[in-house]
Amino acid sequence: MPTGTPKVAHGSIALLWTARGTTDTHKVLIATFTFPKPLVMKDLMLVLHFIGLAMGLGTSFGFMFLGIASSRMEPEKGRAFMVNALALSTMGHVGLALLLVSGIYLLWPFLPALGDMPLLQAKLALFVLLGALIGIISGKARKARSGDPEAQLKAIAPLGRLSLLTTLAIVVLAVLNFH
Repeated sequence: MPTGTPKVAHGSIALLWTARGTTDTHKVLIATFTFPKPLVMKDLMLVLHFIGLAMGLGTSFGFMFLGIASSRMEPEKGRAFMVNALALSTMGHVGLALLLVSGIYLLWPFLPALGDMPLLQAKLALFVLLGALIGIISGKARKARSGDPEAQLKAIAPLGRLSLLTTLAIVVLAVLNFH
């Protein structure tokens, strides 16, 4: 009966099967997977940064489409729908936290040159603005869930549009700065 043991070489994984017969043993190469370089901490943080971006930007776009859907409902049902949809904001909060943690790590090598990088400075300023907007929206969302949905949802809508535009501006600045 063949038995398999993966063997790891530098930068690659080879899957070898050992077939043992009654008199001899044969090794058969099944597959080889080669990696250009080992995964390092910077790569992991970059992946987390992109996941955080997807979560945060996805939340903003999600709320935009949910707002459009709720505007086509009866006013009372639309308000109830949007109050229930506010649970989606948790995904945005997790995304923002991932962006903050991974961003600090990724920014660290650039700190000595930060004074000479105006696009990065603008990106960081917009991130602070985004954090403030998310904080204000979260406070209004709590108030909407606890009793005054109509006024709070009306206040959240323009702040949500501004946070979406801010996030898109951050992405554009990141591309221009790091391309």
